[in-house]
Amino acid sequence: MTLWNRYIFRRGAEVQDMWDQMFRQRRLAGKGARLLYVGGRGFDLRAQVVMDRFIDSITSSGCTVEKAELLLVGFSGYQLSEELKNETAANAQALEAKFAVIGNSRTVMIGSSAEGEDDLSASNAEPVLNFVFEA
Repeated sequence: MTLWNRYIFRRGAEVQDMWDQMFRQRRLAGKGARLLYVGGRGFDLRAQVVMDRFIDSITSSGCTVEKAELLLVGFSGYQLSEELKNETAANAQALEAKFAVIGNSRTVMIGSSAEGEDDLSASNAEPVLNFVFEA
């Protein structure tokens, strides 16, 4: 069995169906949900639509949320216009506000050490792991 056989991939409307089914099954089984929602801290407003659908799915399912954490991952070192910087900040605030209905949020910034290269190393992965494993 390959590593990828353990994952369930969905696209488009299939994602919504997967969430609905998963939360309904957990409610029927008397189990709550412990959620980690990882998203990009960017300026793409479509992330808000997805967040709205996710929040609607879990709240309408009646599933108990034991713990919910939103982890927004941002990348520093990019040369963005002031307009895009402002849109990014506003989008992040909107995502955090939407998620606040069910849980807490945190942003982790990942920098770059060389021109044009993202520094995705063990040292900057540590804040992400600390966030995930905090009680």
